[in-house]
Amino acid sequence: MASVGATGERVRLEQTPRAVRALCDANVIGRVIANLVANAMKFTPESGRITVRVEGDAVGQKVSVVDTGSGIPSEYHDKVFEKFGQAEASGAGRSGRAA
Repeated sequence: MASVGATGERVRLEQTPRAVRALCDANVIGRVIANLVANAMKFTPESGRITVRVEGDAVGQKVSVVDTGSGIPSEYHDKVFEKFGQAEASGAGRSGRAA
């Protein structure tokens, strides 16, 4: 898996060596990934790490955003996919709200 660092190595991209293709709405998927990375940057401490991983094979593709932030409290997990669902921020990164 190849990797590229950015923003002083805070954000790292890891991807399979071959191209990953998917039949999807590129604008929507791009917006989803951008939102996930923005939330990770907002709620991960400056000393933390964020990894965007792109994997694929003949069966399917997967994009994941993994960070070293405190995460979403379990009592808010059911709200993650609600349109305006949010959880209170818990001191790891900047103050605010996250979903």
